[in-house]
Amino acid sequence: MHIAEEIRCALEHGVAPATPPALLLLAGLALRHEGPHEDALRLACTALALAARLGIGEDGRLAALHAALVTPLAAGFGQAACELVALAESAAAPRTAAVCLAGTGLVGGLPLPELARRLETAARTPAAFDDMAAASELAARARLAGVLLHGGACLPTGAAPRRFGHWLALLQSAWYAGALPQALQSAGRMVKQLGPAVPLADRLCYHLFAALALSRADCAATARQLDGHCAALRRLAPFSSDAANLATLAQAARSQREGDALAALRGFELVAGTAGREERHWLAALAWEEAAVHASSAGLDSAVRHYRRAALASYGYWGALGRIDTLRRRWQDPELASGDGRANAMLRSCGVGELGLSIAHEVNQPLAAIALHAAAARKWLRRPEPDIERALSSIALIGDAGRHAGDIVRSMQRLVSRAGSELGTVAVDCMIGEVLLLLQHRLCKDGIRIELDLGLGAERIHANRTQVQQVLTNLLVNAIDALADAPAEPKRIRVASLRTAGHVDITVTDNGPGIAPHHRERVFGSLFSTKPHGTGMGLAISLAIVRAHGGALEFEPAEPRGACFRLRLPLDAAAALPQTACVFPKPRHSP
Repeated sequence: MHIAEEIRCALEHGVAPATPPALLLLAGLALRHEGPHEDALRLACTALALAARLGIGEDGRLAALHAALVTPLAAGFGQAACELVALAESAAAPRTAAVCLAGTGLVGGLPLPELARRLETAARTPAAFDDMAAASELAARARLAGVLLHGGACLPTGAAPRRFGHWLALLQSAWYAGALPQALQSAGRMVKQLGPAVPLADRLCYHLFAALALSRADCAATARQLDGHCAALRRLAPFSSDAANLATLAQAARSQREGDALAALRGFELVAGTAGREERHWLAALAWEEAAVHASSAGLDSAVRHYRRAALASYGYWGALGRIDTLRRRWQDPELASGDGRANAMLRSCGVGELGLSIAHEVNQPLAAIALHAAAARKWLRRPEPDIERALSSIALIGDAGRHAGDIVRSMQRLVSRAGSELGTVAVDCMIGEVLLLLQHRLCKDGIRIELDLGLGAERIHANRTQVQQVLTNLLVNAIDALADAPAEPKRIRVASLRTAGHVDITVTDNGPGIAPHHRERVFGSLFSTKPHGTGMGLAISLAIVRAHGGALEFEPAEPRGACFRLRLPLDAAAALPQTACVFPKPRHSP
């Protein structure tokens, strides 16, 4: 690294408006070749500070460029997407941030509905760009996201592409539409525009989608181009797990082209599994879809249906309902067309899919503990001088974990079979007092003050008391956890209740750090948690319980900061809660 010499060369003729962008591009290039080197990161920070101090008007746009070029290699695409979301919501270069977010948000795992909404909002803003080419690019990217979300024609229309991002939107749109010639043409037009200022996510998506298109083309020249795209992705793989997943997917497509179907399918499955665990559902869906295509060409009919189901599920997790509808029509498989994507998404939104994942995750914890302690017991018994005491301790822990798993299963069976008989009258304000009494020790330990505004008095509702108490306890524990590490200023949780037309409302509001904007649409998703050791099940289970009662559970940010959860329940849940309603064991509380 010769960062000091490069800085001297950049500054020897004096600072000009072009100096901070030049320094930032230099930092991005250094990171791309050397990884998160301390000197390169310092140089990137210097570029931002220099622009802000000189007031040359580049600080907002530079911040977006920093998030698109530097942050992915230094902290990951997820953090880069967070920075761009914040910039898009501020007065600092919101449209530039939206353009960068199109690719970075995709690679970083931003849910498609949120990504589409932000792009469409920026594209509709009057006079969003003085540069008509940039406006056209944003419109094309917003259209692609909208088609994946809602359906419709995939190939964009309008002004002729002039910028890299516009060609990228056309490449991706053509690939999703199955228009291979248009995809290859777009990829060819992008080669000369691949400069150092191209956002890193856009560069990765270009290489990936071009590789996928080339893997299906039958030409020696395209084979050499495919090798070039795979090599470009492999160069970035050591610096980012996202880049590594894309490189593996491109390599799997290359294996298929070479006739090694087994290696290709193995690569597709590896990427799909890894991407799904990392909540990169767009990539998991892409991998499953490619696996289905190549399994079909290899004559593996039973595998094709499995891969197609997995692709539809991953697109559903991402929120790409339009893509689901398109694939169902394209495949014309009666078993896969038993319900449309929107109906399945509605079923998932009612908590069935989320709770299936949550329960599986809950049961998996004691099973993992059993395997761990069994291995430990074998270790102590296989020593030259067996440690009987430690082995017996491990066996005792196996028994505890087994009983825990059994409790979960028995609780589910008992509550499902007796859901209807457990309905009764619930005095809501009294129940709130009981829950707070149970949590009194934690409230006192963490110095949290409770503010009550209970307006129901003796008002009762007809519901399942255990379940409603479970939901309320979960909301309060989440609020306590949010305040546990908050500053020493007064920590407050406000619990309020009131009656509305046919319903009762309970709100739990804290003045903690709140929930970041980019997490708000995922807060009720299973296995999503903002806590370092959270399981991410509490709110998913709570939401399904509330919806089974015919109610609603909503989140909104509190003012001036904090989080507010609103629980709305009908006065009589008997009609909404069927005899076979799914009721679930008490979760480990984590938002």
